[in-house]
Amino acid sequence: MKDLMLELADGIRKLFTRDKDKKDLLMVLLKQLTEMKSNYIVRVDSINRMGVFIEDVLKLSKQEKEDFYNNYVYLVKKLLGVSSDTSKCVWFDYVLYQGNEEGEAGETLQMPKEIREWMYLENTRVFQYAYDKLDRIIRNTDDLKARFF
Repeated sequence: MKDLMLELADGIRKLFTRDKDKKDLLMVLLKQLTEMKSNYIVRVDSINRMGVFIEDVLKLSKQEKEDFYNNYVYLVKKLLGVSSDTSKCVWFDYVLYQGNEEGEAGETLQMPKEIREWMYLENTRVFQYAYDKLDRIIRNTDDLKARFF
C-alpha cells in the first residue's frame, strides 16, 4: 500500500508541474475536505502549511494569491456554517483571536493580518445564533419583555 501511495504521489508531482496547477489542485482538495466536513482546513498547522505553500513555495501573482484566499475564506465559512454545532465557530474564533489552538504551548498561527481579520469578521454565525436565541427568549417571556422594552 505504501508503495502505491508513493507511486501516486510521484504521478501527481509529474502531472502538476506549473505553480498555478498546484494551487488549483490544493483548492480542489480543500473543497473536498469542506464537503466532508473535515476540520483539517481550519487547524493551525494546516493553515500555516497552506500559507507557506501559497506565499513562499509557489510563484503566484498577487491576483492569484488573492483568488486563493477569497476561495479559502469562503470554504472556511461554509465549513463552520454547515453544522448546527456552534462550538466550531467559537473554537475558530479563539484560534483567530489568540493565534493558536492550545494556549502558550500551541503552534502560532501564521496568516496575513488582513486575512485573519477578514476571517474573524466572517465567523459571526455563533454570535448571530446567540442573538436570535436571546431575542426569542425575551419575546416569549412576558415579564422579560416588559422589563426589556
